[in-house]
Amino acid sequence: MSPLLSASALMGQSWQFFAAHWKPLLKRASWLLLIFVLYLVFAIPATMKEAWGAYAVIFVLYLLGMIVAINHLNLYVLKENSVNASNSNFSRRALDLLGPALWVVILSLIALSLASIAFLIPAIWLSISFSFAYLFLLEDNIRGVASMRASYTLVKGRWWATFWRILAPGVVTAIIIWIVSFVIWSIVGLVAGGSLFGIFMAMGSEASASTNIAGGFAGTLLLILVVIAGFILQLGVLFAAFCYPMIVRVKLFHALKQTQSLPQNN
Repeated sequence: MSPLLSASALMGQSWQFFAAHWKPLLKRASWLLLIFVLYLVFAIPATMKEAWGAYAVIFVLYLLGMIVAINHLNLYVLKENSVNASNSNFSRRALDLLGPALWVVILSLIALSLASIAFLIPAIWLSISFSFAYLFLLEDNIRGVASMRASYTLVKGRWWATFWRILAPGVVTAIIIWIVSFVIWSIVGLVAGGSLFGIFMAMGSEASASTNIAGGFAGTLLLILVVIAGFILQLGVLFAAFCYPMIVRVKLFHALKQTQSLPQNN
């Protein structure tokens, strides 16, 4: 067995996985967007009519749908990152694990809430110690409290190494997302500002009415296209930001399991 992956190697391998599998990941992640859109379609009218009972049902169905979709996405990453995993019906298993996954989430939230009542530090410690309970459920079918115990055992003696390997990719990802998002919307703002300026110039000039209309239409069309392109690019950034930490967590999970018997250094 080899030593635990360094944080830099973990980030590099996770990015290589994302680059190689982004199409199937996108296909599965699109269900999250679809579920969210359906939630808005039904939830907004319910809230406008103050039908809170109907809204509660819609919200519960939304949460359950999101859990199933996230189960499906994580099962795919686990399977593709494991050399020993066999092909399985992801959709069926994602649905079968809806209840157990929800129970693991509830147990984790209860533990973190109780720890937070005392101090912030115990909550952080528990969040890292129990961070792989969900993956134990998906890959090894270890459920409930047993999955939390398995995660605690996996991290025990390597808490700081695990914490750093979760923190470092998260910080780097957040910085990259901020920079890319800033660049995207700065470009959109510059182009949109230029388009609006062109529209006002055309309207205020002594050119013919047809020229004003054509200029105004072209500027408005350009503005719409640029804003749409900006939103598409931003969705791409959010897609990578959602999938990449998931891949990091799975790779770290497998690395910890493979090196569980070895002493580790940070």
